[in-house]
Amino acid sequence: MRSMLIAGSLAAVMVLSIGCAERCCEVECDAADDQAPAAGAKAESAEGSSKSTPGDASKSGPADASKAEKERAEKVAKRDKLARELAIAREKLQQSQLAQQHAEAESKESLAKAAVERDLTGKKLRDLEEVGAPLRRENSALALQRAEDALKEADEELAQLEMMYKESELADKTREIVIERAKRRLDRARKALETQKKEHVQLEQTTLPMEISELKVQLEQKSLAVDAAQRSAALGAIGKRIDVLGAQAEIARLEQELVDAERELSK
Repeated sequence: MRSMLIAGSLAAVMVLSIGCAERCCEVECDAADDQAPAAGAKAESAEGSSKSTPGDASKSGPADASKAEKERAEKVAKRDKLARELAIAREKLQQSQLAQQHAEAESKESLAKAAVERDLTGKKLRDLEEVGAPLRRENSALALQRAEDALKEADEELAQLEMMYKESELADKTREIVIERAKRRLDRARKALETQKKEHVQLEQTTLPMEISELKVQLEQKSLAVDAAQRSAALGAIGKRIDVLGAQAEIARLEQELVDAERELSK
């Protein structure tokens, strides 16, 4: 009886063991089934990424080429622009050089003209002071002396006629005509002397001094004009030289930029 109880217990234990084993197997199978789709998804994702890489590379290739072409086109445009600006700058340099030469020629002409006018005015002043004025004074004095002599002679002639006709037996009418003619001649000589005296005084005190003063003023103005022409020539020369130097500096800058652009284009 005891043996049968033991045998029944063993059988029950075996049944329980078999049931537990079957239960564990089912759990492991379910876990394996859950992991299989995830692994498949990962494999498919890896396969898809490996398949998409060549497509992306084919797309990035044309984009890089287009960017390179655009950069090259910009460099070419920059080079061409610098070349045009350089050509214009060289023309401006030539223009500045011609303007400088023209300004120098004009300055020389203006200075020479001003110097000639100054020297001519100075010569007129010297001639007037040294020759003209003394000669005119002498002529005026001589004319005054002639007027005085003419008056004196007319006075003497009238006196002689009066004495002669006083003792003469000529008719009164003839004597009167001769005497009146002599008186008129004397009166004209007196007036001529007075006029000549006034002219002489005018020449000495007003005319000659005024002419000399005017020439002195003109000489001063001509001298100032020469100085002004010299300053203007110097100032103009500096300005034109600055223009030329500026144009040369601009050419040097553009040439260097053009060299740099060519270097960039050749890379």
